[in-house]
Amino acid sequence: MKGFDGERYEGSDESVSRTSPPPPATHHQFINPSHLQPLILQPLPSDALKHSQPPTHPLHHSHSSQPQISTLISLPSLISQYSHLPIQLKQYTLFYLLKQSQVPVLQFAQSLIGPALKRDLISDLPPEISALVLSKLDGQSLCRLTCVNQTWKSLIDGGRSIWKTRLVEEDLWVGAGTEQIEAQECLLTEAGISRTETASSSITPATPPNSRIRTESSSNRIRPLIIDPPPPHPHPLNPNTRRLSSSVDPYKLVYRKRFLTRQNWMRREPRRTSFQGHALTVVTCLQFDWEKMVAASDDNVVHSYELRSGRRLMSFVGHQGGVWALQFVGDTLVTGSTDRTVRVWDMASGRNTHVFHGHTSTVRCLQIVEPVDLNPQDEYRSELDSEDQEEDREDGDCEEDHLRGSTNWEPAYPMIVTGSRDYTLRVWRLPTPSDEEYIGYPAPGSPEETGAMIDCSNSNPFHLHHLTGHGHAVRALAAYGRTMVSGSYDSTVRVWDILTGECKQEMRGHTQKVYSVVLDHFRSRCASGSMDNTVRLWDLRTGSCLKVLGEHSSLVGLLGLSPNRLVSAAADSTLRIWDPSDGISKQELRGHLGAITCFSHDQFRVVSGADGTLKLWNPSNGELVRDLLNGFSAVWQVGIDERYCVVAVQRGNESEYVVLDFGGTDGKSQEEDQDLEDIPELDWIDRSQPDVNSNENVIELEQ
Repeated sequence: MKGFDGERYEGSDESVSRTSPPPPATHHQFINPSHLQPLILQPLPSDALKHSQPPTHPLHHSHSSQPQISTLISLPSLISQYSHLPIQLKQYTLFYLLKQSQVPVLQFAQSLIGPALKRDLISDLPPEISALVLSKLDGQSLCRLTCVNQTWKSLIDGGRSIWKTRLVEEDLWVGAGTEQIEAQECLLTEAGISRTETASSSITPATPPNSRIRTESSSNRIRPLIIDPPPPHPHPLNPNTRRLSSSVDPYKLVYRKRFLTRQNWMRREPRRTSFQGHALTVVTCLQFDWEKMVAASDDNVVHSYELRSGRRLMSFVGHQGGVWALQFVGDTLVTGSTDRTVRVWDMASGRNTHVFHGHTSTVRCLQIVEPVDLNPQDEYRSELDSEDQEEDREDGDCEEDHLRGSTNWEPAYPMIVTGSRDYTLRVWRLPTPSDEEYIGYPAPGSPEETGAMIDCSNSNPFHLHHLTGHGHAVRALAAYGRTMVSGSYDSTVRVWDILTGECKQEMRGHTQKVYSVVLDHFRSRCASGSMDNTVRLWDLRTGSCLKVLGEHSSLVGLLGLSPNRLVSAAADSTLRIWDPSDGISKQELRGHLGAITCFSHDQFRVVSGADGTLKLWNPSNGELVRDLLNGFSAVWQVGIDERYCVVAVQRGNESEYVVLDFGGTDGKSQEEDQDLEDIPELDWIDRSQPDVNSNENVIELEQ
């Protein structure tokens, strides 16, 4: 039999043939026999022996002889002497001992030495250090490393700091609580709660302790939306939620979705579906979710369509004038018209369940205001909110800590706020499906077109407040919680408390009509765009103008706000991106040839329509990605979510709707199976799960 050094063993006891050992190493020389290279490295770490089976003790053999016992007694001194030898002599001694050993002894030595030389650096490091090392890798490398072993997979999948670092460094971090909201949505998906369940919940006036609040950032106004998922309500920090998500940190799921969404939009050619809209009319407003689209025009009718096929689902007939404002939540639709009425519809049946009279001119803008918790009780309080609290402490205005930690839902139930060309705003309670139908009527002897109604403040159980103070038509409004801002043709912006109906601030500074407003509740600010070619930033608490943004050269008719970007669109054919914190201009989007008629944006993309074309922009660098549509007579409305871009255009004398499908976060479009080009096949989790995010979009035509 051949030994490990290639020599043959002889004898029945398989002893090694006696050969002269190599000469002892001097003090300045190492033994380096090539056949012992796997063995002569470093001392065996003590932890490598933890799980090794020790050899059978010699005394356990019944045939142990007196010489063996004597040798065993002398072992401690031998081991002590060996431990004090220089490393060169240790190498020589070990070489000699192995040369004299039988095969079973060599096998035993190999079983100890082999595992000792295999070191998993990532697994041996403290978890915090491992996470720091892994956070330096890109997402593709991280996903490949999850295939190395289970330990690495657990470290990577469950490493919140790893995926937060990736979100920040790859410009996928938004902030202002959006990651936490999206993480909850991802966990709902992991828990098997379908998109339909989360999107079809009813609206109730009860305070919703488990409500999931989503801030819509892809439309021209940020709107809080509340959806009540079936219990139990998962939370990213809840251990039970971790079990639901198979130990995958929700930030990995957020990164996965945002990464693939950005790749889809920037690199993929979308699947296009077109269908005919309102004939010979202008589309005035549009909103969509993941399954349907609702659009209105100046022909007095509102239609709903199946998003993917374009099949008409329902026509809502009842208004006596053009519909210029709408919003739906779940199956409840609210519309405002030039006939001076506000109407509430049951979208499932198409019934007009409530008609609110009171405005004496066109209802130009409206919003459904849903309850939000102004004091969230988790680790996800935004960085901006924390900074504001610190400033309040320095100023001596900070509330007691126990008050800040308590929940504070405002308003207590969903409301409707409406603005009109009659110079006023009104606040209404949003009817629930269980409320009795209500149809208001004009005062006896008063023609309906005069708008003189008797049921507004006296007999209408849904009317709450009549807000007066503006000296001209109310053009735009935005609300969050109990706070609402309104912009008027009287060149002012007002701040209202919709619970009390009180005007908190009147902000003057614009020299011409105000056409658009957005509300930044995280920073306690708002912004307004005006015909005086400027955008102004205002402090909601003091009413002072913080900064005037005067880069545009014509009417600023559209504003949009995401947590870290303020976007303005003007009649000078440009869009501009600003930092909402300090008002610094970040990018100028130049490429259109006419006034911007519509745009929609979020943190990762801007889509704008003008001069018959629809363009896609990268907001990070201001570059034009490509033209999505061209060759139309006009582009009236556009809205985006993570997957779809829905556009209302005019071709000749007829309106048309175009739906662009960029594919879901599984890397595929609705009806196509080919993989995305240029997108690495990453080891994402549960690629077959549906995406629960159903951003809804509301866009107003600015004229």
